[in-house]
Amino acid sequence: MVLKLQPDVAPHHIGTTEEVALRLLNESAHGSQLPSVPRLHTAATAEIGGRRWHYMVMDRAGEREFGWCGRDQTEAALGRAFATALVGLVYMHSCGVAHLDVKPANILVDRAHSATLIDFGLSLMQRESTRAAGTLPYIAPEICKRAVPHARAYNTFKSDVWSLGISLFAAAAGFHPWALANVHEQSGRYRRVYNAQGRAAHLGFSATWLLLSTPLSDELAATFPGMVGPATEEELSPCLSSPAAPLLVKLLDGMLVIDPDRRPDLRGVCRLADEWLAAVCPAEQRRVGAVLAAAESGASPLGAAVAAAAAGEKEQTFGHPGDGARADSADESNDPVYRSSFRSSGS
Repeated sequence: MVLKLQPDVAPHHIGTTEEVALRLLNESAHGSQLPSVPRLHTAATAEIGGRRWHYMVMDRAGEREFGWCGRDQTEAALGRAFATALVGLVYMHSCGVAHLDVKPANILVDRAHSATLIDFGLSLMQRESTRAAGTLPYIAPEICKRAVPHARAYNTFKSDVWSLGISLFAAAAGFHPWALANVHEQSGRYRRVYNAQGRAAHLGFSATWLLLSTPLSDELAATFPGMVGPATEEELSPCLSSPAAPLLVKLLDGMLVIDPDRRPDLRGVCRLADEWLAAVCPAEQRRVGAVLAAAESGASPLGAAVAAAAAGEKEQTFGHPGDGARADSADESNDPVYRSSFRSSGS
């Protein structure tokens, strides 16, 4: 187990926000094993040294960041880590919770290559938000207001898809497609990729290969698609040069669509991931398929059905339809709790 201790400081009450999200996720499983989410044992406030602190005791997650997996391990290890993180996010969304700070540092991988999502301090129990949240450079383009034309409120669940996609890209490629100092620089780069993606789709090119071109300069955008991908095939990581690499690129192309209206939700990501996972990690492909079926079943409460599917349990009949928050009604929450801010990369 691990103890997490934070100052209980107004007005954001970060610890309380995380506690609310974790309690909801723990209770929504209805006794099933929690999929890729830490089990919360206790949480309270205490006065220590004249200051009020909020503490939580929860299960310990893995010790390695998700980014470590793709650089040093096999495609199967990368596939298992991604699949378990994906299942955790599907479970969160089925409970009506968006993470909003998905990044390798918040996806911890154990020695069996199973991932656990951590750090729910920015999580939000509603589908749409206008608050900027996340970590540069993993934040979704629509959160950078100038990156996507006519962006207003953004879909919190779609933003999680983008952040998971960038995390997968970094783990598979061994580097980040961009590491920029501030939101203004990132907005400009998103706009260039946004324009190039439209041309890529029209000409049948892969947007992921565009992101593999580093640095993505104004000259590259102007001459695209002539300059795509690394200079030589030898520069590719093993995960992007294997026979299964085109399937991984197809998955990344879907997750890293700049326009959130065209970007799939997590159910769509499960479908996109099917072929790649079948090639590199068949056991996880079957589990993701079971989770997708549960997420599309309309069961109530939905979170319990997803948790049972993730655990490989037999189909159950769940009562008390008011107990679970379905993803398609998450924006009806009357009491959203969140903290919105930009964090520096790596925090």
